[in-house]
Amino acid sequence: MGAAASVSQDLTEEEVQFFASSNALQPILAAVKATAAEKPENAVVIQQLVSHLQNGATQGKALVSGFAVSCCPRHRVITGPIMGEVTSTWANVMVEVESKDNEPCDVTCHVIHKSTDGQVTCVTEITKQCQSRRPVCFHLEGLTPEPQYK
Repeated sequence: MGAAASVSQDLTEEEVQFFASSNALQPILAAVKATAAEKPENAVVIQQLVSHLQNGATQGKALVSGFAVSCCPRHRVITGPIMGEVTSTWANVMVEVESKDNEPCDVTCHVIHKSTDGQVTCVTEITKQCQSRRPVCFHLEGLTPEPQYK
């Protein structure tokens, strides 16, 4: 139990709360569990862990640019999100998805604002039908210059 106890003691309660509030804790733990179940060679443990984080270890959750996103099991984000041109009122965001059956799928981009008091608001969302392995750009309008968006 030595190493496992050390891991749980290395995070402060504040750090655990941060991960829990950002919805990132579940996919991180799922990726760690999936990697442990595979018992890879020591040289590839980190690579396997990163792969599970990128592809989602369970329940259609994946970590993309540090954010937990929901994906159906047949699809995964393979590129992005990548920020393109940004102005004070709009921004372009590119993503690319891969479909196991190469069929088009709907992808929804949510623009989330988190205020200084912790309130989370969906400012806008756009859904586009995407072809497998073809980048698509979301043009997000109605933004304001002050808030930080996620």
